[in-house]
Amino acid sequence: MRNQDGLWEVNIMKDTIYIHNLKVQTIIGIFGWERKVRQEVSIDLELSFDCAKAAKTDSIESTLDYKAITKGVIAFVEASSFHFKSHWQRELLHWLKKTMELNL
Repeated sequence: MRNQDGLWEVNIMKDTIYIHNLKVQTIIGIFGWERKVRQEVSIDLELSFDCAKAAKTDSIESTLDYKAITKGVIAFVEASSFHFKSHWQRELLHWLKKTMELNL
């Protein structure tokens, strides 16, 4: 749809940011030896978002800052300690929604 200036107006545009093979050291596991040694985990994220505002303004402030997200994920995971991978993944998703204000 065109706006009053004759320019195309975009209301919703979906885009996806991929963060693949992010390797982070953390405490994870149920056995005693697992709790004493930091283990490497590999993280893959696909973050879909509405990029209409960024497309309209051509401004970095209007899009997802994947560097900030990556640094935040690293800090969260390094500081965490979970028994189960499934619980850790759930908490990471919750943290992304809350802290990074992502609509996942």
